[in-house]
Amino acid sequence: MSNSLQTDYILDELLKGRLTLDEATAQLRQEGVEDTAMEINLHKAAAVAIQRYNIIQQVSRVHGEFTASGKPTGRIVSMQPFKILLRAAAAILVIAGLWFVYQYATVTDNSMYAEIYQPYELNTDRSQPTDPPPNGLVELFRKKDYAGVTKLYPGIEKPGNREKFLAGFSNLQTGNYGQAEALFREILEQSTQGGTGLYSDEAEFYLGLVLLKLGKNEEAVGYFKKIKENPFHTFHARVNRWTLTRLQWLD
Repeated sequence: MSNSLQTDYILDELLKGRLTLDEATAQLRQEGVEDTAMEINLHKAAAVAIQRYNIIQQVSRVHGEFTASGKPTGRIVSMQPFKILLRAAAAILVIAGLWFVYQYATVTDNSMYAEIYQPYELNTDRSQPTDPPPNGLVELFRKKDYAGVTKLYPGIEKPGNREKFLAGFSNLQTGNYGQAEALFREILEQSTQGGTGLYSDEAEFYLGLVLLKLGKNEEAVGYFKKIKENPFHTFHARVNRWTLTRLQWLD
């Protein structure tokens, strides 16, 4: 980690929530930090380690005060239950610390993708009057013939958001992440320009997953954070604070 006091100050402000990730990243770059993600992750790990160590030290100090007490006067009270409780508390803290280190060390793009991912079923027809005439795309999608969807889509004239999303999801399923990204972004761009907003929730959620596959983790975090902050989002339940925390550990 950097020895710069200003760098440490920026990182502390990020952990306290006084700076956003983007703000902290920008300020770190101004301080000459090249790998900002690594610097942030190391600082987080160090802060947690210090916190765990301090708790264990406090437990150990209380344990010492009990065991180092002089000869008891008056009524004799057994210290054995206290010893057992203190040892149990210390063991729990150690286990919790080891669990945290394991979680930090094993989080990957693929593991987070697998955890957040949700299959998509086209159960309802949300077509609009302006949508193109029915075609074979929906039938292929319902049969989970994703390769067939990707082949048919380019021949559809003036596809609507439904066709774009089904093609985007099918490209995600077949590993064509770049094409999936382009289609999901097209849906969202149309929504921001005064479109219907149809399939915009789906586009945001699966775009976040595509970005994980492409290694664009910082941008993916932005989409999942937006979903988490919107209780009315279709996929709000798929993202929680622990999910966001581990996503931010990704390089």
